[in-house]
Amino acid sequence: MLKPEKRWKDFGKEWKRDHSNPYSYTNEYTQSLTPYNFTSVSDCIEKTSPGMLIPLGSDKHHIDALYKTCKMVNETKFSVEANELTELFKLRLNNFYKFINSKKIKIINVYPPVNTHLNCNDNDLRRQFWEKEFSESLKNQKFDLSRVIPEEKNSDYYYDLIHLNEKGMEVFTDALAESILKNVI
Repeated sequence: MLKPEKRWKDFGKEWKRDHSNPYSYTNEYTQSLTPYNFTSVSDCIEKTSPGMLIPLGSDKHHIDALYKTCKMVNETKFSVEANELTELFKLRLNNFYKFINSKKIKIINVYPPVNTHLNCNDNDLRRQFWEKEFSESLKNQKFDLSRVIPEEKNSDYYYDLIHLNEKGMEVFTDALAESILKNVI
């Protein structure tokens, strides 16, 4: 369902945004998973549920984002079986890539960092599924940066289970730049 009020709100935020930064998006979130000290996705849900105390180094927006991403990860079931949605996505991806290639723009597929709280084996299965099902689209150059964030103190680099914070963004950006300089330029 369309939500025009949300779009108007986004337009207002964009209009008010400080435009001194030339980049359209810079992650300035400094909060991390560390203050929550959870050991699993279910532990994350428990520690970030509505009404729980917010630890030092976090805020109400952060705890809400954490709760939502933990719930999403917990409820998302991944299948390695192709279905009609797989075919629809394949068609859309191929059309998009054809359009980009027609503009003589080089495509590089990037596998982003994956948080250690997520099942890395499941992530490897997803990647294998993608490479099998979308091989036509993924024939372009690939950079696998899924394990670029240090394993030790991994929680320091993530804002929530899926998104990097500022510290993680810097590590990822440096690794991406290095990959581009080494393999493309």
